[in-house]
Amino acid sequence: MNEILETYCSTCAHKVSACEETRAEHLKVRDAWVDVDQVVLTCPECGGRIGDERVESANLRRAYEAYREGQGLLSASQIRDAYDSYGLSQASFGKLLGLGGATLSRYENGGVQTRQIDQAIRAASDPHAMLDLLAEKGAEIPAAQRGRAEQRAREKLARGRESRFEYAVVRGDFSLVLNPADASELTGFRAFDVDRAREMAVFFASRCKHFFKLRFFKTMFYADFTAFAETSRSMSGLRYAHAPNGPIVHGHEALLAALVDGESLDVEEHEIGETSAEKIVALRDADLGVFSERERIILQKTADFVNSFRKSSELSERSHDEPGWRGTENGQLISYEYAFDLTTTDCINGECSLRSSQCK
Repeated sequence: MNEILETYCSTCAHKVSACEETRAEHLKVRDAWVDVDQVVLTCPECGGRIGDERVESANLRRAYEAYREGQGLLSASQIRDAYDSYGLSQASFGKLLGLGGATLSRYENGGVQTRQIDQAIRAASDPHAMLDLLAEKGAEIPAAQRGRAEQRAREKLARGRESRFEYAVVRGDFSLVLNPADASELTGFRAFDVDRAREMAVFFASRCKHFFKLRFFKTMFYADFTAFAETSRSMSGLRYAHAPNGPIVHGHEALLAALVDGESLDVEEHEIGETSAEKIVALRDADLGVFSERERIILQKTADFVNSFRKSSELSERSHDEPGWRGTENGQLISYEYAFDLTTTDCINGECSLRSSQCK
């Protein structure tokens, strides 16, 4: 227990040397209850609690941090790291996101961001998204910061490619990263099968136009979930999670490390305007012998469906309509039970038909 000098007690109506004590309290913040340590100042004369502004402000920040942690929201330090890592100021980051600098300052000093803004900040942490933001709104921030942010985003992309090859050194770890659990509704009741996943990727890379990473992950999602709706099992055993740009393979970097081997698949760097993107390229024909006849039909119809979208962003937007994405939150795994509600499939008499005006 410590003493804080020169604190005013409103009950005694004069300054006192208050006693400081830390207590665990159960508080309601917004719509949730949190357990958090709070500092309490007690008057040594009347024994009453003193509402010192400095102490109560710190208590409020701790309560909000506990609330954000419980709700899966970014902490104040994580928000700050989101723009610090690119060498951006708080004001510049706010302009890129369409927010005022005062808004971010409020979040970093105890205010709680909405889930929508939280997701926007998370998305901007991805180097691809940051390059997109800089291309779109970079003229609104100082040129020096824009150049620094572009350089750091490209460095992050380069490190990501290096880490993928580091994964490949120990191939035995891939199945643990991609699917550490037994087959369940989260894997489509199939244990992860790297050979099936590789042949799916080779098939799609050779059949789908503009097969960049974003399109790749969405294509695998639609094929696996359509297969589950038709056959009660996924094709690959992969798990999928909710991401800001739609469903994504859980452990996607590990998956690419497992599949991009220089023999079946490779990755090409493409410059798109002022940004770069990775394209998945097939180096051989797919071995379809590992799939059933119905699965081969699903593979082709999925490729036709994906090719009906000119841009990967359009496919991503379409995936936002899927109940599996709408029914989960950022980072949450998507159960294959949502496969029966896919907006893009119509299961009639056991035959798969993807709903797209351009799908023949």
